[in-house]
Amino acid sequence: MFSYDVSMMDMDEDRIRVVVLKDNDEMGVLYFERGKVGFSNKPISVGEWVVVDAVVGDLYDGRIDPKDIVRMCRDEIKQKFMI
Repeated sequence: MFSYDVSMMDMDEDRIRVVVLKDNDEMGVLYFERGKVGFSNKPISVGEWVVVDAVVGDLYDGRIDPKDIVRMCRDEIKQKFMI
């Protein structure tokens, strides 16, 4: 398992920028949006937070599963918004 912190910035009610930090250094940025009916690439629940863009920088070094990173960020979003 890994230990990172996240910092969130609401861009608007349906978009969030999540910065992943380690020792106060920015390791990567993920952009989330709420799933919409128009998202047609994969089946996504409407209202679920999905990654629409990412700048991983030093975040992905092979020791961390990308799914774990997304899961950690989604958990933080859900906690913040008590979804």
